[in-house]
Amino acid sequence: MKKSIVTLFTILVLCVLFGIAAPKADAATVASGPCGDECCNVTWTLDDTGCLIITGSGRMEDFGDGNFPDWDFCGGPQITKVIITGSVTYIGNYAFSSKSELTEVIIGNSVTSIGECAFWWCTKLETVRIPDRVEVIGDSAFSYCESLNSLTLGNKVHTIGDSAFNRCFGLTSVTIPDSVTSIGGSAFAGCTSLKSMTIPFVGGSRKTASNTYQSPFGYIFGTSSYT
Repeated sequence: MKKSIVTLFTILVLCVLFGIAAPKADAATVASGPCGDECCNVTWTLDDTGCLIITGSGRMEDFGDGNFPDWDFCGGPQITKVIITGSVTYIGNYAFSSKSELTEVIIGNSVTSIGECAFWWCTKLETVRIPDRVEVIGDSAFSYCESLNSLTLGNKVHTIGDSAFNRCFGLTSVTIPDSVTSIGGSAFAGCTSLKSMTIPFVGGSRKTASNTYQSPFGYIFGTSSYT
């Protein structure tokens, strides 16, 4: 026993001297359950570090209109990280909205669609990488992510919904891939730090590029002028 105590003390001293992180115990599961759409085997697990893992196969269920996800009421820590893994193909409406402490999201390569308001009002979220298999980003999916400063869109996205990135104050540049055929109204409205944008067309879609209801860029930015 004495030898074990000495050994542990030695490890801790070495960690301090050489700046090595001390060993951590595995995160403990706080709560878990199903969160899949009908006939879909999708589950969630929240651990005591605030990491929420969504895994399984198929679509997540949609939330909103009085239907709230179980992780909002499980008594666990505030969610700081979301990992969508396995063969999950769809992120449900309002699935992670208003998560005020969420700083990191990892979207798995099986996801093809992100529901409306999925990450709405996640004010501390800074980086979002949309994988190459995602085709649709729903209305207001990342609206009011005020700290978002890095956005990477995969090369299969064809639809960006209304207000999808509305009021993402931290964004300074955006590149929209050539795969995009439809950009919703006010998709980047209120992005007041945005200095550069690469887009494949101007207006609502490739077919109506010249049919904008305001100035040439007003459809995207939700204003009659943008400087």
